[in-house]
Amino acid sequence: MSNLENSLHLADCIDLLRDWYSNGQTNFIDLIYIDPPFNSNRNYNVLFDSKLTEEAFQDTWSSISYLDELDGIATMSPNLYNFLKMLETTGLPKSYLSYLTKMSIRCWYAREMLKDTGSLYFHCDPTMSHYVKIMLDYIFGMVNFRNEIVWERTRNTGSSKARAKFCPRNHDIILCYSKTGEYKFNRPIRPFSEEEILWRFPYNENEGKGPYHWNTLASYSQERLENLKKRNELKISSNPNVKHKYSYKVFLNDHKGGIPISDLWYDINPVHGQTKEFIGYPTQKPEKLLERIILTSSNEGDLIADFFMGGGTTIAVAFKLNRNFIGSDINDRALQITQERLESLHQTVKQDFFIYGIPRSSEELRKLVDANIIGTGKNSKFELEEVTVKYYLKDHQVVGNKKKVGDNSIDGYFMFSYQGTQRTGLVQVTSGAGIGHMKAFCSEIGKGTGELGIYVTFADRVSPGMFREAKQYGKIGHVDKIQILTFEDLIDNGKTFEKPQDILKI
Repeated sequence: MSNLENSLHLADCIDLLRDWYSNGQTNFIDLIYIDPPFNSNRNYNVLFDSKLTEEAFQDTWSSISYLDELDGIATMSPNLYNFLKMLETTGLPKSYLSYLTKMSIRCWYAREMLKDTGSLYFHCDPTMSHYVKIMLDYIFGMVNFRNEIVWERTRNTGSSKARAKFCPRNHDIILCYSKTGEYKFNRPIRPFSEEEILWRFPYNENEGKGPYHWNTLASYSQERLENLKKRNELKISSNPNVKHKYSYKVFLNDHKGGIPISDLWYDINPVHGQTKEFIGYPTQKPEKLLERIILTSSNEGDLIADFFMGGGTTIAVAFKLNRNFIGSDINDRALQITQERLESLHQTVKQDFFIYGIPRSSEELRKLVDANIIGTGKNSKFELEEVTVKYYLKDHQVVGNKKKVGDNSIDGYFMFSYQGTQRTGLVQVTSGAGIGHMKAFCSEIGKGTGELGIYVTFADRVSPGMFREAKQYGKIGHVDKIQILTFEDLIDNGKTFEKPQDILKI
């Protein structure tokens, strides 16, 4: 999967996941961490400077129609489908149903991307965690549930008015599932503080073994008992009434410098405006939180994915820990922030990491192309052609032209039926349209290479002369033989090109 390693994607992750799955790209990710919006009906803003903010993302689960995707779950996981359908009858708010449906589909595909040794961490809050856990039980299997981690994200006790009605709500939930029983796990250790060492290991005979404490020897073999005696590490109680009469020395060195961390994470501080790593992204998570997750469930060289990339913390930490990464987000500001974080770590776009895009608007698409950051090639205009054909024209069975240089202005082909015969349509995609460029494309239609031509560009690149040139080629059936289709119409307005239809005579 070298073509996906160290890549950032401007896209809704469901588009990526479905595309990978349909192309047989599965079982290649070692660890997935996702921190999706919390169904909280809040708007979040990204701080650019002291005066300017931009909406980063909005929790719109309640306003999104989920029924089509709910039907899709029926073939993936019938039991999960039945659970979600049952929730419809309980009076649960539609926002909950929509959220769970949207996340079910994404998590089902995400599981398919994991290696058998891989794990998924789902970060949520107590508002949805109990529903999300049942959802993940159906997707991963209850047997593959590993941990419900409670992260104390703040020590703010809240207002006196709030404290009078309920205990302060200070934690998030992180649910951990493995794909199979053969998963990677590097037990996290919290180092002892100097104070802890003094009270946990109060004894030291200066024999070179270091400080220790006495621990009860509840079960033992005779061989172990003899070995402890030989090493002078055994103590026998003189009290005949004690249940266990033997105690043995437990050395600080035996603890490997710390104690195992439980599922209560209270030692990682949140990110706020006064924190050094704060970049102004809403819901930004601390690097230490992602560091613990990544170190626990992956090894160096592994591939880490975050499909709700946000401020790019997962990506930055993965790089620092010598892991490869895949990140995606539907918001272009998240992509920009993550790019900046990688560049601050001396990584160069199109050299050390790559950016791909399935933008939601023509404006976002233009930003990527004009910045020349999209794709692996030196010139992003070739990536514009591929993205347009692969995603925006996919419903019309347009096939891309693999030839990029000397392609006779042809970026894609499609077939259509007219008057009982199969005919060919040609597609040209460009960000730098002009009358001369368009004439070259039209000449291919004139030579008979195709019988329908679709010229795709940005609206401000289209001139009256280009429309006149197109009209000169007349019609095929009731539609223009040469059609100009703008990205604004294609992406923003949902319009596309027309094909001729046979007129039935009665």
